[in-house]
Amino acid sequence: MDGQPLGERNSKWLQDDYVKFIRFAQWRLDQSGSGVLAFISNKGYLDNPTFRGMRHSLQQSFP
Repeated sequence: MDGQPLGERNSKWLQDDYVKFIRFAQWRLDQSGSGVLAFISNKGYLDNPTFRGMRHSLQQSFP
């Protein structure tokens, strides 16, 4: 986080398509300044330690 590598050993989950789509939507909303983000996905990014950086980034964009 904050530009530092997390040192994750099993980062295969970061290559899932829903992670890429959430990141793209986050980027588009950051560019436009407003909008709605809605996705149906599993709860893996809420519980899995691999997604610490993703959760942190989403909290920074959507307080």
